[in-house]
Amino acid sequence: MTIKEKVKNVSPSVKLAIIISIVALAWIMSGVLFGSDDVEKAQNKVEDKKPFYVRTEMKSAEDYIAKISITGQTQPYRAAQIAAEVDGRVVLTPTKEGAFVKKDETLVVLDENAYEAALKEAKEALKQAEIEYKASSKLTSKQFNSEIRLAQTKAALESARADVERAQINLDNLVIKAPYDGILEERFVDVGDYVRIADPVIDLVDLTPIKIVGFVTEAQIGNISKGSKADITLADGREFVGLVTFLSSAANEDTRTFRVEIEADNPNQEIIAGLTAKIVIEGKTHEAYFVSPSVLTLADDGQVGVKIVDNNDKAQFKPIKILADTSDGMWIEGLPSQVEMIILGQEFVANNVEINRYEEGSEAEDMKDQEGEE
Repeated sequence: MTIKEKVKNVSPSVKLAIIISIVALAWIMSGVLFGSDDVEKAQNKVEDKKPFYVRTEMKSAEDYIAKISITGQTQPYRAAQIAAEVDGRVVLTPTKEGAFVKKDETLVVLDENAYEAALKEAKEALKQAEIEYKASSKLTSKQFNSEIRLAQTKAALESARADVERAQINLDNLVIKAPYDGILEERFVDVGDYVRIADPVIDLVDLTPIKIVGFVTEAQIGNISKGSKADITLADGREFVGLVTFLSSAANEDTRTFRVEIEADNPNQEIIAGLTAKIVIEGKTHEAYFVSPSVLTLADDGQVGVKIVDNNDKAQFKPIKILADTSDGMWIEGLPSQVEMIILGQEFVANNVEINRYEEGSEAEDMKDQEGEE
């Protein structure tokens, strides 16, 4: 039987024993051939791997004013649809649509004939009630009249006075006046039309100041407060400045956004309602850092942060919040007022691991060695 046939017939357990014996013999011989010192050095090279090289930079926090950019629309400061308070026929419309009117300026006049007659009649009834009351008072004082009769004439006198007052109010309401300075946006009646109580007569809008309305998200609302400055740019390029005057205290149920109102001076009524506006609101001031996106790193749980060097020259992960992302870099917050930030090599060093800083002139060599070890 040949050697090859003998090996083939060896059982698997015997083969395993032979392999183990060969490995053990090789380990023993390594101490003889290379010496125990060489083996120990090889082990220590793995165990005592030198600290990782990184590049760091001392950074100090800066004041960063958040900018909230939204799109909005110009709206009137106030708008009212003025309605008739009495029935009557229109006899005068002295103001044209689109005209600027002052407070208490006449806008529409209704026919007064019927109301003048009603006032005259009410005044006559009042005179009669006054005479009856005086006569009743004299009779009562002489005990020729009852207290009941005196009370009745007094009640009739008060009613007559109320009728006169009501007739005078109706007569005054025939002249429809502007309740505030504004622009006569639309007139719904013309001379000869008959209007009834509560019929709309005039739309009056006030554009001084102009109001700009927009909506912000849940993440943005906390950065805005009343009095915050806002830069407004209209679609035609006009720019002006306003102040936040209103913040909604409840989100819209459908959009989950919050209404923001801004007011700006508009002395010549040049800014009209219904224009699209780009709004940039100055938010709260933050203690933040301006960094390159390349310095950011991820923790094992996916949290975004940066790595800094602690007092023991060890790397530490610090979670951050991104305030703004610009073409030049990012504004972040969540760090102490001053830190030594790892700006290169942060991805290759773990928490609590001692680091070595690059020295001037040796960066390229260190990086090459470092990449080789990785």
